[in-house]
Amino acid sequence: MKRMRRRVVLALPLVFLAVVFVPVSAQNTSKRAMSLDDILSFRAMSTASLSPDGKWFAYRVAPLEGNSEVIVRSTSGAQEWKFPAGEGAGPMSFSDDSMWFATSTSLTRQEAEAARRARRPIQTSALIVNLSNCEKVSVPKVRRFAFNGEMGGWIAMHRYGPDAAAGAGAAPAGRGAGPAPAADAPRDTRPRGTDMILRELKTGTELNVGNVFEFGFNKSGKYLALNIDAADQAGNGLQIRDMSAGTITSLETDKAFYERMSWTTEGDAISMLKGSDDRAYRERLFSVMGFTGFGSGTPKKVVYDPKQDKTFPAEMSISGNRAPMWTESRDALIFGIAELTKVPRPAGCSDTAPA
Repeated sequence: MKRMRRRVVLALPLVFLAVVFVPVSAQNTSKRAMSLDDILSFRAMSTASLSPDGKWFAYRVAPLEGNSEVIVRSTSGAQEWKFPAGEGAGPMSFSDDSMWFATSTSLTRQEAEAARRARRPIQTSALIVNLSNCEKVSVPKVRRFAFNGEMGGWIAMHRYGPDAAAGAGAAPAGRGAGPAPAADAPRDTRPRGTDMILRELKTGTELNVGNVFEFGFNKSGKYLALNIDAADQAGNGLQIRDMSAGTITSLETDKAFYERMSWTTEGDAISMLKGSDDRAYRERLFSVMGFTGFGSGTPKKVVYDPKQDKTFPAEMSISGNRAPMWTESRDALIFGIAELTKVPRPAGCSDTAPA
């Protein structure tokens, strides 16, 4: 019995040495401290989209700094496509019939840095993919795109204006919604409209529509609303294109500024603001208008102008910071109001004529 105890005690140090010293030696040769470059290279999923029929899933994978990649894959099979998408994030969507996919792509990090050094504008493109065969087409200088709803078959792509480097950049969108200009600042009346491309998806046929400031398909996709903003306000107003017949109808036109165009969720009515400048105020003065009855003959027009309403609060106007909305019953329009800021009169001016 005594001999057996000695053998057990002598064996224990050997086991201890094997357990402790071998892993420590291995760790010293395989691990290192994490660097900033390691952290910046981590890739994560950002934007994601599921096709209406549930058969396709798309997502964007990007590092904290660097170029991203858009991946489209089947939810039931092994089919997967990868598309380089440049630096930064962007929108993506499937057509309502789940036959097409579109995503916004940007310049690569290296290209963007070169553009900034050269003071060139950094603009996005639209990548359109046929999900039946992965055929794709890239359309440059596209800042926004949209499929035509339930009807299908078309995509609208709103292009950037002329390059800023060329000295003719487009005015910022939503003019009238920003801070009030200084009293002596010139009014910003530059045309905001740019070209919009209508592409028939099956044939690749493209139509160009000029001077478009805002656009939007209704839910069914049968109607495309176009807010036109042209030089010298020539032809400004609301146009409706019937996507089935290919005809365009002008519902409203005037030498005015139109903005905040919005369809109802059901796509049966539309509303927008109509603005004009008054030198007595820093802000633009707006009225609100709407149209109902699409698909049942000539749409009915409704206009509310606070200048024609004596009960409207004095020194206030319709706010340009939000879009007007129709009520569910389509019998009233909801909008915001805002206080006006008077422009100070120049020194020495008087309301009365000199004696």
